[in-house]
Amino acid sequence: AVIGGGVISVEYATVFAAMGLPTSLLCREEAFLPFLPTELQTAIKADMARNGIEVIHNPVSRFEVGEDKMVRFEFEGLRGGEGGPVEEDDGGRRQLEVGLVLYSGGRDANSEKIGCEEVGVEVGKYGRIVVDKDFRTGNPRVFAIGDVIGPPGLASFAQQSARVVTDLLFREEREGRGRGGGEKGEGRRGGLMGQAEVTLEDWAGGDDFFAAPDANAEEEEEKERERSLALLKRMEAPLTLWTVPEIASSGMSTEEALARGERLAETEEQGGGIVFGYAFFKDLARGRLSGDLNGFLKIIARAEGGSGQKMRHTIIGVHIVGDGANELIQLGSMLVHSHSTLEELSNMPFAAVTLSCLYQVASDDALCRSPFSSMRKPADVAVGVGERTGAGRVRTGAGAD
Repeated sequence: AVIGGGVISVEYATVFAAMGLPTSLLCREEAFLPFLPTELQTAIKADMARNGIEVIHNPVSRFEVGEDKMVRFEFEGLRGGEGGPVEEDDGGRRQLEVGLVLYSGGRDANSEKIGCEEVGVEVGKYGRIVVDKDFRTGNPRVFAIGDVIGPPGLASFAQQSARVVTDLLFREEREGRGRGGGEKGEGRRGGLMGQAEVTLEDWAGGDDFFAAPDANAEEEEEKERERSLALLKRMEAPLTLWTVPEIASSGMSTEEALARGERLAETEEQGGGIVFGYAFFKDLARGRLSGDLNGFLKIIARAEGGSGQKMRHTIIGVHIVGDGANELIQLGSMLVHSHSTLEELSNMPFAAVTLSCLYQVASDDALCRSPFSSMRKPADVAVGVGERTGAGRVRTGAGAD
């Protein structure tokens, strides 16, 4: 059993299941990985179900470690767990028996003994150091990045944070304002994240991970999630999860764009809007060879132009589920970061029989859906009209590009 509902919990649960181990994920929240777009959440849940992972959201009423070293959990009013290793005893209680428990229900920053208060560095909940949008602490001469500032806790985010801070420091030096970082070597203390061993007895006592969440705590966690996502979006850093299958995301999702007041492009009279397209691993030879028949790539773009200008489709988001997604997302991140268009991507030559062709297929699919593009799928065009120019696309009319 894996205890927790965050990235590490889901990653390890999927890895254990891929190794053929019967696996249960015990998480408090109904919606785990809530920072993911709904479509990606649905995809990973479906893959987990196909791989036999049982997700249990209920509080644990009790547990015990038997003489045989097996751990037995009891649940009340189980929500989920159908068809898995959870069994019902004569008293109507639901029980789960496992031989190994991995606890990954969160971690605290080990920032208590490094003198933060003495130099004016504010420490918040869970020992996390409080920073502003430029990663500057309450002391303008001290910056903090990485896991010690809290979510999202991703290596890619920490790497980009370091580049942001480095650029800021040297830019200030060039502009004559000083580095703001103290003497050389000052503040270089390692080991900010504690690696304490957590036993089942520790987990059972005090603040029970499975206890009904406090309303104020839930509100604080939601604000922290929003803050971490805002930082990710600001730096356009890709989100990568090493689950099985991998999940990767860069830029906006369709639901996020709609929540910001965008609208789907349905007619030319709208003058703009959001379009999206898909490419599925199973439709490419390389995807079928990989054995991943459920993976997909989704690309999202904003149609913009007008005032006599030709309408273009600027790429604002790429989302991938499948084998190699964390490698594939780098191109997607570059497309989002450089404000590239579907038109440019559609006309870009790709190496044959590679998963990177997913980008071209998805861009063509999005253009076929757009009312502002002359590209249409073959089924939408009369026989003999237009010219087939690639993987299931047809360009028509004098305005074809």
